[in-house]
Amino acid sequence: MKIWQFVLSLAGAAIAGIIVFILIVGLAASGIEAAKNDATAPATSDPSQSSKTKETPKPKSLTGITAEYSGSTADGTEINNSTEGIDVTATYDDGSTRDGISGFTVKNPGKLQAGQTQEFTVEFKGFEATFSVTADESDDQFKASAQDIPFDDLARNPDANKGKRVHFHGKIVQVIEGDIDTQYRVSVEQGDYGIWDSNKVIFVSYMRTGNDNRLLEDDIVDLWGTTDGTITYESTMGGNITIPSVSARIMQLAQ
Repeated sequence: MKIWQFVLSLAGAAIAGIIVFILIVGLAASGIEAAKNDATAPATSDPSQSSKTKETPKPKSLTGITAEYSGSTADGTEINNSTEGIDVTATYDDGSTRDGISGFTVKNPGKLQAGQTQEFTVEFKGFEATFSVTADESDDQFKASAQDIPFDDLARNPDANKGKRVHFHGKIVQVIEGDIDTQYRVSVEQGDYGIWDSNKVIFVSYMRTGNDNRLLEDDIVDLWGTTDGTITYESTMGGNITIPSVSARIMQLAQ
């Protein structure tokens, strides 16, 4: 190859290399510019998605409250802001409710009085509700409300007398002690010479408290309770015996 041919080939190669370099640089610059445009271009989004993002839940508004009481009804129980058993329920404008509201105020706190029904008012965030509580009767009140119904009337008209409060004075002729309550057969009428009549017997169910003394056969007792109609049981001879039945609230040795 002649010198001038060699020089021309070198020049051609150099020119081709320069063209390739220019093309590479141009492509790279285009890529960088496109990336810049993508970065600065405003993002497009689904209009429905955008509206969802902008929506904020509307806060619920309290529309009222109710109050109930399930606590102690014993005489002397304090009813105030911290009394257990006061359940306040809030109602909202979307129809929902929430139980167990705290932070309420009992506007008229007080003590329960035996045998009386009292009304209390609670307030919560400007709303008020009332609940009523009937306190347990005292033993003296229960005794005062009991009747002395003759045995024959109780035995002949058990349904008519069912549920009545009664008082009996008598002698225990049998004791049947159970796990929960104790049952007694009590003769409630005396015959000639002060002998207790074995044909005038009632069946008594009584739940003793921890402070009660045991009552035994032959004890003379006073009892106050509620009539339950009659009860039928099998005698030792195999026959059925039906006698009046009483659930006693108070049963004690006669004074």
